[in-house]
Amino acid sequence: MKDIRALPIAKFPSLEKQEIDVIAIRETKQKAAELEQLCLKKLRALDELKKSILQKAFSGELTKDDKGAAA
Repeated sequence: MKDIRALPIAKFPSLEKQEIDVIAIRETKQKAAELEQLCLKKLRALDELKKSILQKAFSGELTKDDKGAAA
């Protein structure tokens, strides 16, 4: 019995503290999901821009005209 009483017992945060932590974790998870969606949206936009620039390059729209400026 002495051995059992000598064992350290982990103390848990109060229920109120646990609830606050759960709320903070949920908010962080939501923000992370929003950032992920924003990054995916921006990556799609960049991909479309790249395709557009390549299309113009291959069709000759990015070459210089007679005045020395890009068309």
